[in-house]
Parts: sequence; C-alpha cells; structure tokens
Amino acid sequence: MSFGVDVLGYGGNLAVGKDLAQPLHISLAILEGYFQLLLDFVTSNEIGGRRYAGMIVHVNNFDVVMDNKETKFGAVRFFNEIRDLLQTPKVYFIFLGPKNFYQDIIATQKRVKSIFYQTPLQMKPLKKTEIVEAFDRRMRILQSDNIGCYTKPVYLKSRGHRGLQRQVL
Repeated sequence: MSFGVDVLGYGGNLAVGKDLAQPLHISLAILEGYFQLLLDFVTSNEIGGRRYAGMIVHVNNFDVVMDNKETKFGAVRFFNEIRDLLQTPKVYFIFLGPKNFYQDIIATQKRVKSIFYQTPLQMKPLKKTEIVEAFDRRMRILQSDNIGCYTKPVYLKSRGHRGLQRQVL
C-alpha cells in the first residue's frame, strides 16, 4: 500500500510493506507547516456554524511522563524543542500535570521558562459527572448537521479515583 499527501508545497508519503521496520519520519519543518495550515483553516473557516479566533492545544498525562528519570528528561527536551511553537499567535496551550510539573520541567530551562509569564493555574480534578457533562457538551458542539446522534463511549464504574491535583499551564 502507498499513500501520499501534498498541501501547498508540503508533502509526505507513506508506504507499507512486509519489510517496513521504522515509522515514517516527518521533519519538524513539515510538522510546523501542517500546524500553521491547520491554524489558518480553523481561523478562516466556519466550523459547525461557528467561527474561531484561535486554537487550544491540550496536552495531558504529564504525571505519567514524570514517573521516571528518563521520561522526565524527555519532557524537558520536548519543551526545548517546541519553545518557538509555543509562541504562535492565536494558539493557546494547556499542559496538565502534577503539582511539581512547572517547577521540575518548565522552570529548569531558562529559555523555556522565559515564555511562561503567568503563574500556573492549579485545579482540583473534575468529578466523574462533570467529565461526562463536558464530554456530552463537546460532542453536541462538534456534531455535524447531518448526524442525528452520536454513540457515547461505554462508561465503566471505577473502584477508586487517584484524585491527583493537576496543574494547568
């Protein structure tokens, strides 16, 4: 199988065969180009009957990343690599992690820390009913006109909640 995409001079190809061992490598420049195309699309088109002035990029589960030294180092490297992207106008980034996330990841790198100019917002975790309500509202907002209803995911009862306080940047 082979698949290719080319948008405004940016492109990529993917071929799948028996001997394919490595995942497709896409350069940072191409990814940044796609990101800018997505931002341009979102801010210049009506989507679901609404117009948007920007995008929110939400990244969570940094509590899992900070569980060991190797992945924690990878998170620090990640923020160094995306520092310039974090300054894109009309894009708002939300990073969720444990209470020490800012201190242990962001504040350790002067170049990265310099672009975070507000104090991190700390929130208690949402209740399960609040999560379900937020999901339902999101699905209604994003629902296409020609779709009568959507299938909700299965909600399983949990035996407990870790109740970690998360930090939002």
